[in-house]
Amino acid sequence: MQDIQILTWLNAAQGTEAYIQGDLNDISVDSTGNVQWVQGTDLIRQQIIKSLLTLKGQNLLLLNYGTMLESYIGSRLTLDTQSAIGQEVTYALSYLAQLIYPNSQSQYTQLTEQINSLQNITVIQSPSDPRLFVIQLQILLNSGDVVTFGVGG
Repeated sequence: MQDIQILTWLNAAQGTEAYIQGDLNDISVDSTGNVQWVQGTDLIRQQIIKSLLTLKGQNLLLLNYGTMLESYIGSRLTLDTQSAIGQEVTYALSYLAQLIYPNSQSQYTQLTEQINSLQNITVIQSPSDPRLFVIQLQILLNSGDVVTFGVGG
Protein backbone atom coordinates (compact mmCIF):
# COMPACT_ATOMS: atom_id res chain seq x y z
CA MET A 1 0.00 0.00 0.00
CA GLN A 2 2.39 2.64 -1.18
CA ASP A 3 -0.34 5.31 -1.13
CA ILE A 4 -1.09 4.91 2.56
CA GLN A 5 1.08 6.66 5.11
CA ILE A 6 1.18 5.59 8.71
CA LEU A 7 0.07 8.23 11.18
CA THR A 8 0.76 7.02 14.68
CA TRP A 9 1.42 8.84 17.88
CA LEU A 10 4.47 7.02 19.12
CA ASN A 11 7.38 8.05 21.29
CA ALA A 12 9.34 8.41 18.06
CA ALA A 13 7.06 11.25 16.99
CA GLN A 14 7.66 12.90 20.35
CA GLY A 15 11.42 12.65 19.92
CA THR A 16 12.11 10.17 22.72
CA GLU A 17 12.82 7.19 20.47
CA ALA A 18 13.83 6.74 16.87
CA TYR A 19 12.46 3.67 15.15
CA ILE A 20 14.53 2.02 12.47
CA GLN A 21 12.78 2.65 9.13
CA GLY A 22 9.56 3.73 10.79
CA ASP A 23 7.61 1.74 13.33
CA LEU A 24 7.22 -1.50 11.38
CA ASN A 25 10.23 -3.37 12.79
CA ASP A 26 10.79 -5.46 15.90
CA ILE A 27 13.63 -3.36 17.26
CA SER A 28 14.01 0.29 18.13
CA VAL A 29 16.88 2.57 19.02
CA ASP A 30 16.44 4.87 21.99
CA SER A 31 17.79 8.42 22.29
CA THR A 32 21.10 7.14 23.68
CA GLY A 33 21.64 4.72 20.78
CA ASN A 34 20.77 1.52 22.64
CA VAL A 35 19.00 -1.15 20.58
CA GLN A 36 15.98 -2.73 22.24
CA TRP A 37 13.06 -4.97 21.35
CA VAL A 38 9.76 -3.27 20.69
CA GLN A 39 7.34 -4.43 23.39
CA GLY A 40 4.16 -3.56 25.22
CA THR A 41 1.79 -1.08 23.63
CA ASP A 42 4.37 -0.19 20.95
CA LEU A 43 4.48 -3.85 19.89
CA ILE A 44 0.71 -4.25 19.67
CA ARG A 45 0.49 -0.97 17.73
CA GLN A 46 3.10 -2.35 15.35
CA GLN A 47 1.29 -5.68 14.96
CA ILE A 48 -2.03 -3.94 14.27
CA ILE A 49 -0.52 -1.63 11.65
CA LYS A 50 1.23 -4.55 9.95
CA SER A 51 -2.05 -6.45 9.85
CA LEU A 52 -4.00 -3.51 8.42
CA LEU A 53 -1.39 -2.71 5.77
CA THR A 54 -0.83 -6.30 4.64
CA LEU A 55 -2.91 -7.27 1.64
CA LYS A 56 -5.08 -10.26 2.53
CA GLY A 57 -3.66 -13.39 0.88
CA GLN A 58 -0.07 -12.14 0.65
CA ASN A 59 1.08 -14.15 3.65
CA LEU A 60 1.16 -17.69 2.27
CA LEU A 61 1.14 -19.23 5.76
CA LEU A 62 -1.79 -17.13 6.97
CA LEU A 63 -4.01 -16.47 3.95
CA ASN A 64 -6.71 -14.71 6.03
CA TYR A 65 -4.17 -12.33 7.63
CA GLY A 66 -4.45 -8.74 6.46
CA THR A 67 -7.11 -6.59 4.83
CA MET A 68 -8.36 -5.41 1.49
CA LEU A 69 -8.07 -1.74 2.52
CA GLU A 70 -5.95 -1.05 -0.54
CA SER A 71 -9.02 -1.60 -2.72
CA TYR A 72 -10.70 1.47 -1.17
CA ILE A 73 -8.02 3.93 -2.29
CA GLY A 74 -9.71 6.36 -4.65
CA SER A 75 -13.23 5.46 -3.52
CA ARG A 76 -15.77 8.05 -2.45
CA LEU A 77 -16.39 8.17 1.27
CA THR A 78 -19.97 6.97 1.69
CA LEU A 79 -21.73 5.21 4.55
CA ASP A 80 -21.25 1.93 2.66
CA THR A 81 -17.52 2.59 2.26
CA GLN A 82 -17.16 3.50 5.94
CA SER A 83 -19.04 0.34 6.92
CA ALA A 84 -16.95 -1.88 4.62
CA ILE A 85 -13.67 -0.41 5.92
CA GLY A 86 -14.92 -0.88 9.49
CA GLN A 87 -15.70 -4.53 8.76
CA GLU A 88 -12.25 -5.06 7.23
CA VAL A 89 -10.55 -3.55 10.28
CA THR A 90 -12.75 -5.44 12.75
CA TYR A 91 -12.05 -8.77 11.03
CA ALA A 92 -8.30 -8.08 10.85
CA LEU A 93 -8.14 -7.23 14.57
CA SER A 94 -10.18 -10.30 15.49
CA TYR A 95 -7.88 -12.52 13.40
CA LEU A 96 -4.78 -10.89 14.90
CA ALA A 97 -6.13 -11.37 18.44
CA GLN A 98 -6.62 -15.10 17.68
CA LEU A 99 -2.99 -15.30 16.52
CA ILE A 100 -1.66 -13.55 19.62
CA TYR A 101 -3.73 -15.34 22.27
CA PRO A 102 -2.35 -18.88 21.71
CA ASN A 103 1.17 -17.45 21.94
CA SER A 104 0.32 -15.94 25.31
CA GLN A 105 -0.38 -19.47 26.56
CA SER A 106 2.94 -20.94 25.40
CA GLN A 107 5.29 -17.99 25.81
CA TYR A 108 5.31 -14.84 27.85
CA THR A 109 3.12 -12.20 26.24
CA GLN A 110 2.44 -9.06 28.21
CA LEU A 111 -1.17 -8.05 28.76
CA THR A 112 -0.27 -4.79 26.99
CA GLU A 113 0.42 -6.95 23.90
CA GLN A 114 -3.01 -8.63 23.82
CA ILE A 115 -6.12 -7.18 22.15
CA ASN A 116 -9.29 -7.25 24.23
CA SER A 117 -11.64 -5.30 21.96
CA LEU A 118 -12.02 -2.56 19.42
CA GLN A 119 -13.66 0.31 21.28
CA ASN A 120 -14.01 2.80 18.47
CA ILE A 121 -13.26 3.15 14.78
CA THR A 122 -13.65 6.33 12.76
CA VAL A 123 -13.12 6.60 9.01
CA ILE A 124 -12.68 10.08 7.59
CA GLN A 125 -11.56 11.53 4.28
CA SER A 126 -7.87 12.46 4.27
CA PRO A 127 -7.48 16.23 4.67
CA SER A 128 -4.42 16.17 2.39
CA ASP A 129 -5.74 13.89 -0.40
CA PRO A 130 -9.45 13.21 -1.05
CA ARG A 131 -8.61 9.82 -2.61
CA LEU A 132 -7.38 8.51 0.74
CA PHE A 133 -8.91 7.81 4.15
CA VAL A 134 -7.70 8.13 7.71
CA ILE A 135 -8.77 5.30 10.00
CA GLN A 136 -8.68 6.23 13.67
CA LEU A 137 -8.74 3.39 16.18
CA GLN A 138 -9.23 3.01 19.91
CA ILE A 139 -8.33 -0.47 21.11
CA LEU A 140 -8.73 -1.87 24.62
CA LEU A 141 -5.90 -4.20 25.65
CA ASN A 142 -6.11 -7.01 28.20
CA SER A 143 -4.04 -4.82 30.54
CA GLY A 144 -6.87 -2.27 30.61
CA ASP A 145 -4.81 0.22 28.60
CA VAL A 146 -6.42 1.88 25.61
CA VAL A 147 -4.24 2.54 22.58
CA THR A 148 -5.36 5.24 20.18
CA PHE A 149 -3.79 5.84 16.80
CA GLY A 150 -4.53 6.41 13.17
CA VAL A 151 -3.63 4.76 9.91
CA GLY A 152 -4.06 6.42 6.56
CA GLY A 153 -3.23 9.32 4.36
